[in-house]
Amino acid sequence: MAIQIKEGFKGQKLASLPPNVVTEFADDPLISGLYVRKIGFFPRVKYHTVVKPMGVNYCMLVFCTEGRGWYEIRNKRYEVTSNSYFTLPPDEPYSFGADTKDPWSIYWVHFQGRLATRFLLDSEGPVHFEVEQNSRIDRRAEMFDEVYRNFLRGYIKDYMISSCMHLYPLLASFRWPDQFSFQPYEQQDVVPSLSQQAIQFMQECTRQNLTLEMIAKHFSYSTSHFSALFRQQTGMSPIDCFLRIKMQKACMYLELSKMKINEISSILSFSDSAYFTRIFTKIIGVSPTVYRHREKIS
Repeated sequence: MAIQIKEGFKGQKLASLPPNVVTEFADDPLISGLYVRKIGFFPRVKYHTVVKPMGVNYCMLVFCTEGRGWYEIRNKRYEVTSNSYFTLPPDEPYSFGADTKDPWSIYWVHFQGRLATRFLLDSEGPVHFEVEQNSRIDRRAEMFDEVYRNFLRGYIKDYMISSCMHLYPLLASFRWPDQFSFQPYEQQDVVPSLSQQAIQFMQECTRQNLTLEMIAKHFSYSTSHFSALFRQQTGMSPIDCFLRIKMQKACMYLELSKMKINEISSILSFSDSAYFTRIFTKIIGVSPTVYRHREKIS
């Protein structure tokens, strides 16, 4: 695959699911039916082009919120405008990209599972939202963010299940837009749990070398009490979770930048790049070098 992305565009989001984590959760029916392989948001991505000459083994949804772009499939080219979306099936060669003069901003998600193809659109061409009182276009962006936030929380099983459950209504809102546009949801304020607060803190500190003592102190707990509560809520230790969050960030740097492995190691506060590589390989299932090569060509 040839990918051309202007590096460092402000506001980019990307999170991906390593194959070994898919294998880890493959037996859970709540995950195996429909799950996120990769999800992201690219704002005003000039020079963004993706070419899949051999097709891929996952489905894809692309939602353009502003600007313009295009895609080609089955020898047909389609123009994409603001408030339009399209899906791409597995095992079909295709390409897509941003308009050079008015580059698009896109939310996108790769999704797999035994039910994945049920959420592909009937039409091959793009679908345009008419902006009206109950079109709820902004709500879809919020739903993307909800899937992304849960998906980003360190590959913890409960959060993986939550991201899968949020993926269903997100995809359904595009697959069956008339039903989704009928009535807005009511918003409710929810107090986050200790583990949710801790994970948010970890996500904001990926460039630091946090210890269990530092995290527990931040929340005014003893290390033993904090660790027990966190494990009870997530099924893993705080430090294991923090390392997974760091590796998710490393995946984003590997895909969206040209930073060297030792530079990524340093920015994530690993003093030894060899140790970083060992941790990355253990959690992601392949080395950073293999991951970068694989994700930029597959």
